[in-house]
Amino acid sequence: MRRTFSPDYKVAAVKLVAEQGYSVAQACSELGIGETALRRWIKQVQAEKQGYVLPGTKPVSPEQQRIRELEQRIKILEEDKEILKRLPRFLCHSSATLPSGKGIKIVWNKTGLCAIFAFRTNLLCPEKAAGEAQ
Repeated sequence: MRRTFSPDYKVAAVKLVAEQGYSVAQACSELGIGETALRRWIKQVQAEKQGYVLPGTKPVSPEQQRIRELEQRIKILEEDKEILKRLPRFLCHSSATLPSGKGIKIVWNKTGLCAIFAFRTNLLCPEKAAGEAQ
C-alpha cells in the first residue's frame, strides 16, 4: 500500500537535506522513505520557493496551499458572478440559459430564483411587465 505524507512532513524531510547537511541517502535511511520521493519533494520545494507549483502536485508550503485555495475560491466567485450577470436575461426570456460550470447545477425555476434573490420579474423586465398588464 502506498504511503502518504503530510506537507509538513515533506518540508521537514527537505530541511534535513537543505539546512542540516544530511545527504539524500542519509535522510532517507533516517526517515525510512525512498530516495526518489525525497528528491521529488526537494524539487517541489525549490519550485515553490521560486513561486510556482509543479503540474500534478499538491502544494507543500503553506503559502502555496493558501494560493491554491484562493485560486479555487476566485474560480467559484467568477462562476457565481457570471450567473448573476445572466440572471436578468434568464428571468425575462425563457430561452436564455445560465452557465453550468463544473459542480454547478441550476435546479430552480424562475419563480424560485426570484424568491432566492428577492427579485421580481417586473422590476427586472419592465417591458415584460407592461405587456402582461395589457
